[in-house]
Amino acid sequence: PAYPFRLLIDIVERFEAENPAPPGKTHYYFLDQFSLNQHKFVDEGANQKEMQEMVVNALQSEMIRSAHVLMCLHPWNQPVPLRRMWCLFELFTAVSNGVELTMCFGEEDASALYTAIANGYFDAEDAVGEIDAANAGASVASDKDMIMRLIEEQVGLDRFNNEMREYLLKAFKTTVTSVLARQQG
Repeated sequence: PAYPFRLLIDIVERFEAENPAPPGKTHYYFLDQFSLNQHKFVDEGANQKEMQEMVVNALQSEMIRSAHVLMCLHPWNQPVPLRRMWCLFELFTAVSNGVELTMCFGEEDASALYTAIANGYFDAEDAVGEIDAANAGASVASDKDMIMRLIEEQVGLDRFNNEMREYLLKAFKTTVTSVLARQQG
């Protein structure tokens, strides 16, 4: 992972504390590291299109079943998920399928964000940055190639980048407003 696993657990615990499930209900989480091992789809006998379809179908199925994606933002001023190819594609899949998205910061990031806002150093547009799938990081080059092909086939790169940036900026601002309310309340 691009950040310590313990941070992910802390963020989930923080989200649970701030958003408890209704009585008799349970929150379920789509943890990409556990929910979808994209490498299990490597099948030397399958053609590229078949493998892409398997990955996309599995991802859509898991995300729709989860019904809610919690995006962990770290560090607060340049969140890793906004610069990783699989994360951007997972976000696109969630948005395209009407899956709810919530962004959440860890305690240290929330405090640093609050300090930056209080000191006038915060700019949501800088934190989100330019969404650019072509320059997003990927551990496996063939994964990036596959996702880029899917993006081009489904919506085109420019539309993907613009729509994801617009969506992320709105969600980021909503999350920051929440952090401010909690810090001041």
